[in-house]
Amino acid sequence: MPKFIGAARQFEVAGDVDAAAAAQFFWETVTHHYSYVIGGNADREYFQAPDSIASFLTEQTCEHCNSYNMLKLTRHLYQWMPQARYFDYYERTLHNHTMAAQHPATGMFTYMTPMITGGERGFSDKFDAFWCCVGSGMEAHAQFGDSIYWHAGDALYVNLYIPSTLDWHDADVAIELDSGVPENGDVRLQVLRAGALAPRRLLLRIPAWCRMNLRCVSMDGRSRSQRWMAM
Repeated sequence: MPKFIGAARQFEVAGDVDAAAAAQFFWETVTHHYSYVIGGNADREYFQAPDSIASFLTEQTCEHCNSYNMLKLTRHLYQWMPQARYFDYYERTLHNHTMAAQHPATGMFTYMTPMITGGERGFSDKFDAFWCCVGSGMEAHAQFGDSIYWHAGDALYVNLYIPSTLDWHDADVAIELDSGVPENGDVRLQVLRAGALAPRRLLLRIPAWCRMNLRCVSMDGRSRSQRWMAM
């Protein structure tokens, strides 16, 4: 997977369109044909035949490094074309795999997340287990804030519904985001400040799990149901 992250950077730095196509093809293939419901992928660190993961529900599924790197690759692809589906995948994997890969009491990390019925996660310890997934786990849990908000041109994107406050001094804009996700789908976004330099468009991702609800988004009492909504 890091090779395809490298391919993405090769396109961004050197304009290599073949490298971009390889990175895009890999992401599409993994997310559509090799990923479990939590967003993780692979069994025993291997890809099996495409569309066969139902036959590989074992105690050695979903290595966390895989998801860590898939989220990195997702961020690259989203920079090229900001489509909501990229952060639909990102959100699903972040909440269901990345956040579940750290023990809530000890702070230790998993290597695999078993998809087998009755499976139990194993966690690292302080001194005798420094796997690759411990290193990526430390990085992953320090990055929760890096993709909530993005900007490009005159637009500010809200990609993830994580409770947060954005105070962007250079653009003279501040917003506060209250969110019940993933416990519930209630989200409230309030613009605290918007000066003359503030982005003219505020783009909210309408999650895939919300798109069938015609009242999933409202502004001043008016319902909005677009895949992305510009305010």
